[in-house]
Amino acid sequence: NHKASPVQVRGITGAVGIAHGGSHVCAWMEDGTAQCWGLNYRAQLGLGHAQGTDNYGRNGYYMQLTPQNVTVTNSITSMAASYLTTCAVREDGSVWCWGGGTFGLLGVEIEGDYRAPSAQVPQVPNTVIQLVAGANHFCTQHLDWSLWCWGNNSHAQLGVVNPAEHGPVQPVANAVDLGRLGMGSVRTYAWSRRGQLLRWGQRYGRYHHNTPVTVSFP
Repeated sequence: NHKASPVQVRGITGAVGIAHGGSHVCAWMEDGTAQCWGLNYRAQLGLGHAQGTDNYGRNGYYMQLTPQNVTVTNSITSMAASYLTTCAVREDGSVWCWGGGTFGLLGVEIEGDYRAPSAQVPQVPNTVIQLVAGANHFCTQHLDWSLWCWGNNSHAQLGVVNPAEHGPVQPVANAVDLGRLGMGSVRTYAWSRRGQLLRWGQRYGRYHHNTPVTVSFP
């Protein structure tokens, strides 16, 4: 069913931020807790399992119709979600991920196609100040303005040349004076602290850039 106008999400109070993936949504609270709802067949809701209260579609994908408490981590200060994976920044500046593990989206190769418990993303320093997600990749920015990215690099969206690289890696753009990050499906964006909007990843069709390209405005 679809709604033509906004409706309140029942059971959510005190939310300070929200993240949405392909078919799931998470909200985190000021006290460091979080709740997620939607499809859970790759354990992307952070419940420690891939089960649900209802099934979706002919494939019987598990889903949770109402917000559920995230149990796989705590002390959450921000979250981001790709299509089937969820990551969270904790108070100590570390990043933890759970859910779908294809394309290296958990920051490490795993056996199987998902991981129900969370684990810290290796290599990424515990100094994260920003976490963003595309359809199949994540990037973080740190206190020293450095960047780390992981996941699918088919269109150089991680900012490195090798399309088989899954990271975590520091993109070529790491050398640029960057401010706030943003994401497209297979692109990564950043405002430079000089007021320029930069982009790397897919450009047009099969063309892509692993180095930052300035986005021009009319």
